[in-house]
Amino acid sequence: MGCFVNSNDVSSRKKKAPISRQIICVAALMAIIALAVFWYVRFPRLSIPNLGENPKQRAAHIASSWKNGNVIVFIRHAERCDRSETPCMNDPDGITARGRDQAISIGKAFEKLDIQRVDVFTSPSTRTKQTAAYLFKAAATESELLTQCKTITFDEVANSKTVGRNLVLVTHDHCIERLEQLINIKEYKETTYSSLLFVSLDEKSKAPIAAELIDATKFLNEFASAEQAP
Repeated sequence: MGCFVNSNDVSSRKKKAPISRQIICVAALMAIIALAVFWYVRFPRLSIPNLGENPKQRAAHIASSWKNGNVIVFIRHAERCDRSETPCMNDPDGITARGRDQAISIGKAFEKLDIQRVDVFTSPSTRTKQTAAYLFKAAATESELLTQCKTITFDEVANSKTVGRNLVLVTHDHCIERLEQLINIKEYKETTYSSLLFVSLDEKSKAPIAAELIDATKFLNEFASAEQAP
């Protein structure tokens, strides 16, 4: 007889299960929990490696994966107007003039990678739509998927990517931080305005093979130095 008994079955019996059986069940459950904890500590889930050990390797990895259409980039919106003393663009729930300038600079870096084979999506918020417009000089497609940050999964995102085309999602900090945890990147970092989470995928399985969150300023500096390198 199992440890868990239907209540109707119990009520139909006059005798209760022996105390010894209950003790055995509790002990077995505790043993299973202890084994699960031991396994998790002893054999933790392997983390996804970084894009490279140095700026040159990182830039080369991004360029190579991007050329093959095997990249997903999550970009946090630029500096938001309602939390800054910097002059706003026009909408109070949009981005600042400084955020606009940074988005334009990042967009120029993407132009070096080639933006002909890229699909761009944003959440419905004004700040993400404005950021995307200055990044790629065109309106992006709104996605309800990016409004469900608490329940979004990486598989949902990967399955929405078209084969041979890179995918850029302009979103929010809590979305990016959740995805960092879901794919178990090697170095978890908090996002800053316009920071970019690059994820390179296996072409066939769409599983992440390398990922890294890169600060906007760091990204711009590394791509500038990579372009100047012989």
